[in-house]
Amino acid sequence: MSSEMICYSVAPYMYGLMMMAQTISVFMTVGVSVHRYIGVCHPYKSVEWLPKKRVTTFIICLVVFSILFNTTRFFEVHVSNVCYRININYYMPSLQPTELRLSDLYRNIFFGWAYTIVMYVVPFSLLIILNSLVLSAVRRSRRMHMVSQCGVENDEFSKKAERKERQTSIMLIAIVLLFISCNTLAFVCNIMENLDEVGPFYQNMVTFNNLLVMVNASCNICVYMLFSEKYRMLLRHYVFCDWSRQGEMLISSAVG
Repeated sequence: MSSEMICYSVAPYMYGLMMMAQTISVFMTVGVSVHRYIGVCHPYKSVEWLPKKRVTTFIICLVVFSILFNTTRFFEVHVSNVCYRININYYMPSLQPTELRLSDLYRNIFFGWAYTIVMYVVPFSLLIILNSLVLSAVRRSRRMHMVSQCGVENDEFSKKAERKERQTSIMLIAIVLLFISCNTLAFVCNIMENLDEVGPFYQNMVTFNNLLVMVNASCNICVYMLFSEKYRMLLRHYVFCDWSRQGEMLISSAVG
């Protein structure tokens, strides 16, 4: 079996894994927003509400949910007969939708309702609401900080901690805005598919949507690098493989 045929044979499985990863990514972004909302708006309860065990449980449940929710994705496409492609002058296997993917009942239930609600309505609503509250809290904190500067001089440590919290909140809001900007077109494509508007314009939209999804995945690291000194320290530590005692002390101080 040629390498091209092997690649196409695993494509249905890679498609399912890709959709699982997308689901995890969406709800991890929501989880981070919930974490930041509690940390900013309910700082004195964050330790009680967000212990390490609860966060770990959330991640495990999210992975399990993503697997179950996207199980049918593995049966949506299959490798059909080898076809001759005139544009590249080459024989290639062709990926085609299965009967399940073409079923009107499946499309109405999964794409029309389940996928739209789970992947767009719920996460987008939560992200907009939570980050609006966080942004409002950050603005109030900034105003209070400006007022406090007019009075007694604040402790340097308190000012540094407040500045760090504010910067972290702004960083996560930037990540969420990037996420919403790059995934809104996917929502539009989903609506167009549900309405059977799958002409040439839709095909072009899907191509552009795939590009935006890759941009979103690629740019998060830039946002972290821009706003987070801790992230830059950890990145330097791992990139340069600084496993010395000094490097271990650096990573311990960054994580702590």
